[in-house]
Amino acid sequence: MQKTGFLERSPGNKSMMRLILIVACAVSSIVALWGMFEIHRVISAVLGGESGAVALLGTLGLVIGGALGVIAGSEGLKVLQQRGEAKEVNGNSK
Repeated sequence: MQKTGFLERSPGNKSMMRLILIVACAVSSIVALWGMFEIHRVISAVLGGESGAVALLGTLGLVIGGALGVIAGSEGLKVLQQRGEAKEVNGNSK
C-alpha cells in the first residue's frame, strides 16, 4: 500500500476539503491570537482609567470566541471526513 500525503485521499487523489480546513484553521488561529493581543491592550487601557475602551471588551470577546469556534468546527469536520473516507475504503475492499 502506497503512503499518502495529508492532502491526499489516495495517491494522486487530492482532497480539497482538507486544504480548506487547514486554511480555515490557520486563519482562525491568526484572528484568535490578534484578538487576544488586542484584548490585552484594552484591559490595560481600562485599568489605566480610559472609560471608552470598556465597550470593546465584548466585541473582542466575540471575535476570539468566533475564531476558536471555527477552529473547533474545522477539527470536527476533519474527523467526519476521515470517517467517511474509512467507510469508502472498507466498502470498496469488500
